[in-house]
Amino acid sequence: MEFLAALAGGWAIVWTLVLFAIITATVEHELGTVSFIVLAVGLLVLEFTGTTALWAWASTNPLRLVGLAVLYLLAGCAWALIKWWLYVRKQKERVEKYFKYWRGMTRNEGVADSGFLDSDENPVQLNSENRNRIMIWMMWWVPSLFWTVVSDLVIGIWNRLYDLLAGGFAKIARGIVAGIIAK
Repeated sequence: MEFLAALAGGWAIVWTLVLFAIITATVEHELGTVSFIVLAVGLLVLEFTGTTALWAWASTNPLRLVGLAVLYLLAGCAWALIKWWLYVRKQKERVEKYFKYWRGMTRNEGVADSGFLDSDENPVQLNSENRNRIMIWMMWWVPSLFWTVVSDLVIGIWNRLYDLLAGGFAKIARGIVAGIIAK
């Protein structure tokens, strides 16, 4: 009997991890609605399999639920500000390219450089696309934060490995191409 209870608890942990992975992927692809559907289905499965009693807890602790919701919202706002800063930093080269293009197009029109900030050519202005991105970061800050930390670490490791192996890759390519040229 204890084995069955442990198995049921293990199932809930695996299910939760799978849900978190799916939600993280959908958040990073800016699919907020899909993330919500996955969360709702996941919670319903956990609730109706008897693994959790979320609705019972929520109905008996409404003030705690509201307090947690407010804290979640505040943390989401803070994360969105941090993530926006990181996003704009990553877009720096793109912004510089667009700014040079914009400056060339508007130079003869007497438009001040500061006009670029609100122009449609500015890729980091607060338009509807970026508004959607920011709203997703606010609502889904936990998976967004998780993936930002993990991806930066993982991508950094893979880039370093590539840098270490790049000389070997180049040597292999040069050797094969030199063999073809020599024929």
